[in-house]
Amino acid sequence: MTSRHVPMYLFTPLNRDFPPMTVASTERDKSFNKLALVEPMDDDAENEGRLRRGALCGFIGNCGDPVAERKAIHLAYSPVAWKSFPIIVEPADHDIILDVPTTINIDPPGCVDIDDCISIWEEDGVTKVAITIADVGEWVLSNPWMMFAEHMGQTLYDENGAIVRSLFPHEYRMSLIPGQKRLGIALMFDWVDKEPINLRFREVTIFNKKKHTYDSIYSATDFPVKTLCEICENIAGMPLDDSHKWIETLMMFYNISMAKHLMATGRGGILRAHDAPAHEKLVKYARLGLPGHLAMSSARYVNITCCEDHYAIKSVYCHASSPIRRWVDVVNQLCLKDQCPGADIDLCNTQQTYGKQHRRDLALLSITEKYAGVSVGGVVVSQTRVWVPEWNRMISVLNDREEGADVNIDFHVDMNKPTWKQRVVFRCS
Repeated sequence: MTSRHVPMYLFTPLNRDFPPMTVASTERDKSFNKLALVEPMDDDAENEGRLRRGALCGFIGNCGDPVAERKAIHLAYSPVAWKSFPIIVEPADHDIILDVPTTINIDPPGCVDIDDCISIWEEDGVTKVAITIADVGEWVLSNPWMMFAEHMGQTLYDENGAIVRSLFPHEYRMSLIPGQKRLGIALMFDWVDKEPINLRFREVTIFNKKKHTYDSIYSATDFPVKTLCEICENIAGMPLDDSHKWIETLMMFYNISMAKHLMATGRGGILRAHDAPAHEKLVKYARLGLPGHLAMSSARYVNITCCEDHYAIKSVYCHASSPIRRWVDVVNQLCLKDQCPGADIDLCNTQQTYGKQHRRDLALLSITEKYAGVSVGGVVVSQTRVWVPEWNRMISVLNDREEGADVNIDFHVDMNKPTWKQRVVFRCS
């Protein structure tokens, strides 16, 4: 009880990076555990050997309610959000105009945060190519208050790809929407004898002409699809008949080129480093027929002065192709402009972890909804790990089976546990 006889309750955050707190509340309904939004009140509790006090900001809903649970997950892994912001100042146009009929974007249906466009055209008998990324950095320079996005780190999405926590307010003004004048940072090159030459980054004012989906691009008559495929296959060094792989290849090429450019100019930046996997694990997973990426360690952000390569890509690498939804990409854009703001690398890595935990918890919640009372097949990886192909997920579950054995997985949900990782209890049979 407080001094005013208000009951005190234990608040356990879904995000375990935050400590348990005691919270005063006049709520009398004890039939359900409650999901709540709480802010810490004092910093001296730990030194005094007691739980920290928290201020109740509001109730989200009852534990177990799917809508409330999803909202709580979003808040847990993106605790900082835009509450208000000044009038947005539109930056000036860049001098170089990229206005060619064959400029398109390729994205899923309904995508609104369009980061990238592809332009392919002929000029003086030479095939010209531009991979253009939305110039979010210029918006930040014109609106310094947007630096607040550093504390958010990323846009979060639900299971269907809809935005639930946006990195920037009014991101559509930065998005490379067809028919609208937009700012971009283009990697431009000439395609000669099946090789990209004369690579250069340029700030451009771009006019996107048309949006294609990953399906519609195959039959497009308003864009040189054959040339696009040829470029992507030569960059990748292998045949590619999947449009998703085309865009993946171009974005990887852009990011590698940006990393090399930032290192050459010495203007600062953040690299993406990735250590080699343990050889024993790689061999074991191959023997079990598991996807190779499961043997890989997580990539991490490092200061560009570390000069670390990305193991899987075999080159220096950075994130620069998704600035509308990821703050690290904005930092690298600003470094390209010689306006490096500095960055908290530890915070960047923590935010990356939060993004993974957000996706994990949403996946676990979806599993409890779709597979209640249903067994699914799995492959034993160890006495504590099982790979479940139908869920595309490695789960923790005690078992006494041999490695590679086929097993059935079911589960029960203990809503008295504080986190989704603890709530979903798997069983192997």
